Amino acid sequence: MARQLADGLVPSTMELSGNDAVFVLPGADLGTVARALAFGLRLNGSATCIAPRRVFVPRALAAELEHSLTRSVAATPPAAVPLPVRRRLVGLVRAAVAEGARPVGPLPEDADPAMTPLIVADARPGMALLREELFAPILSLVPVRDAEEALEAAAQSPYALGASVFGPEEEACALAGRLDAGTVTVNDLIVPTADPRLPFGGRRASGWGVTRGAEGLLEMTRVKTVSVRRGRRLPHTDPPRDGDAALMLAALRLLHGGPGARAGVVRTLIQALRDRRTD
Repeated sequence: MARQLADGLVPSTMELSGNDAVFVLPGADLGTVARALAFGLRLNGSATCIAPRRVFVPRALAAELEHSLTRSVAATPPAAVPLPVRRRLVGLVRAAVAEGARPVGPLPEDADPAMTPLIVADARPGMALLREELFAPILSLVPVRDAEEALEAAAQSPYALGASVFGPEEEACALAGRLDAGTVTVNDLIVPTADPRLPFGGRRASGWGVTRGAEGLLEMTRVKTVSVRRGRRLPHTDPPRDGDAALMLAALRLLHGGPGARAGVVRTLIQALRDRRTD
């Protein structure tokens, strides 16, 4: 599709799904994190492009979060998942288990038309399970040393649609500013992106451009610019003079230079203007 549009020089905006990351910081309320993740697995049977899939959690908190999350999803009813998706999911989980991951609960069977949320503990960022989109209620817990390791691990997935950060607000916002994702929510997930005032779009394999918000409206327009010169004076049309370079350099240093660069610039600028008038 993108190639066809490019052939006609047709601009496009595309949202191409994701494998969303969740970052848990020290100090986060793990009960709140577990309830939010359970909601993400329950909403529309977790068949949403911004459902949580990869949870990066400090190693010291991983066991407690796994326990809280297991309790939170226990009452979630099974979600209908197409057989091809379930088979693909099972293959990815089995490959992850062969690399050291641990499923918390049984894998779905072909005979089951639906599946309950599946948590995969002790996952690692290089696993295919964390690099592919899956419209099914599955979530992987990835123990990490700290936020720096979490950032490096998250970057191994080609998808960068949405992300969530849970933890003290100041630290969470600082990390959010460093994330490569189109939309980041702090201490929540999915729901804030429904606000029509907020632009929504992805990066990398998750697409380009945005919809919604002022930016989304501009994305859907063809911009045309009209400028009007008022008055007869057109100084840029005057023939070049010898002092023009010095005048321009002085103006640039005055407007954009640092404190050291501005020293003495006013005198230089005044002298350049005098020299120009003399010419």
